[in-house]
Parts: sequence; structure tokens; C-alpha cells
Amino acid sequence: MRNDRDDEAERRRREARGLATERASERRRLERLEQWSKTPLDPAVEEALHGTSPEVAWSHLQCVLFQGFDTYPEKAEQLMENYQPPYDEESLQIMLQNLNPKVGLKHLLGCGTITDLSDLVHNADPLEVLEQVLWMVTLSSERQSDPAN
Repeated sequence: MRNDRDDEAERRRREARGLATERASERRRLERLEQWSKTPLDPAVEEALHGTSPEVAWSHLQCVLFQGFDTYPEKAEQLMENYQPPYDEESLQIMLQNLNPKVGLKHLLGCGTITDLSDLVHNADPLEVLEQVLWMVTLSSERQSDPAN
């Protein structure tokens, strides 16, 4: 009987810690969103979005990029080997999720080969998007020198 109470108490402590962690994570997420909303949108990015919101374009870019890993694993792995990014697939996903969409799109546009960011929402090729993002995080001088990265 004593053991059941101890187990129940431990379960409750774990739940309380988990809830506290979730609340802290949500608080950080809301703070990040607040900060991002204050970031001005670069005029070139705004023009290249053709009315698509940066958040929608960035979110879709992430979905398409990870479709590349899922749909074309060998080709995606080859691109990862070619570019040697400082990230593996999981840490790349986390980095992109934590990057301000307005800043990320500015860096992506700075890569030079994408001129219509709204095209990411409608006609993106997963491997092309992956390659552009890998180029951005490994070779783009704009991203390497920008303190907001």
C-alpha cells in the first residue's frame, strides 16, 4: 500500500514538472512571436511574397523541405553530404522553426536563385527548397554576416 502512494506521488510530481515545462515553453514561444511581430519586413521580401504572409510562406517552406527528406531520402542525404551543413535533419528543423520567418525569408531571398517567394506556397520542389536552405545555412555570406541569424 505504501508503495502505491509513493508511485502516485511520483506520478503527480512528474505531471507537475511536465506542466511547468509546457507552460515555460509556451511562454517562450509567445515571447518569440511578440518579438517577431516587431521585426520590419524587408521591402524586397515583401515584393517577392506577392501578398503571401511571411509566416505562411516560411511554414510552407519547412513542410516542403521536410517532404524532400521523406520522399527522396537518398537525394536529400546526398545534398546534406554535398553541403555539409552544421545541422543534421532534426537540428535543421529546430533551427528553421526558431528562426524569425521575416529574417529567414530575407536570407533565402539573398541566396539569389529564388525571386518569387510566393512560389514556395504553390509550386515548390522539395529538393530545390532543401538545396536552397542548405546553401543559405552553409554558404550564404549574407546569413553568415547578419547578426539577426
